[in-house]
Amino acid sequence: MNSLSNLFFLLISPPQDIIRDVYSFKRQVWDCIGHYYDSAHSSAHLSLLQYKDHHNESLLYDFSERISTTKPFNIHFKNFSFFKNNGTISLEPVNKMEIYELHEKLTGDSIEPHITIARNLDPKDFDLAWKRLKNLSYANSFTCHCITVLKRMESQWQLHSDLPLSPQQQRC
Repeated sequence: MNSLSNLFFLLISPPQDIIRDVYSFKRQVWDCIGHYYDSAHSSAHLSLLQYKDHHNESLLYDFSERISTTKPFNIHFKNFSFFKNNGTISLEPVNKMEIYELHEKLTGDSIEPHITIARNLDPKDFDLAWKRLKNLSYANSFTCHCITVLKRMESQWQLHSDLPLSPQQQRC
């Protein structure tokens, strides 16, 4: 059995309009720096947890139970942010508390929620990309109803399931 076959990724998926916007920002970074960069082709998402489950799906039941009392919540984005220490440019949620709480229910750890535009840029590329994006105005929001679960299959992440946030809300 492939050692990656039991690798799972839990994330929050934004709607298609935000995914398209992020793709456009990624394209602007590529045009600005003139070459490929880490995360250039990744789909927009807010990472929560990657883990390996040796029993294939047993932890998903536990995660589903942990989040079952969490009510759907709105996530608002306004403009861009960065982590210069690792050359990352991102969209950062304005309201993070619900994401913090959701992540803590899953892992007990803390997280810095964001949607990555570009990561691991060298300093020169970071400066060029940040100069292009920092003055753009961007605002958007969506309601998080569920956690998306991806499973690693044949070296690609594939949709596996959705974990609804509250039993009353089955819309994902």
